[in-house]
Amino acid sequence: MRKTTMDIYREVISKRLKRKKEQYELIKKSMEMEATPAEKREYVDLKAEIKELETVLDIADTLSEMEDGNGKLQQKDS
Repeated sequence: MRKTTMDIYREVISKRLKRKKEQYELIKKSMEMEATPAEKREYVDLKAEIKELETVLDIADTLSEMEDGNGKLQQKDS
């Protein structure tokens, strides 16, 4: 099966999300002791980036469900 642009896009975003979650866990562990203001800021930023990437993946999933076999969006009948 040939990969569509959407499949490649989802794969790239998924990999980035995985890396951000790994960074988030490392910072979370380091913050168990005492955290510097810079670490706290990075923690908050990573948390926001993770949420944003998850939202983008949700959008990509929805769009891929709406695509027909030709890469065009299907209109739902009401």
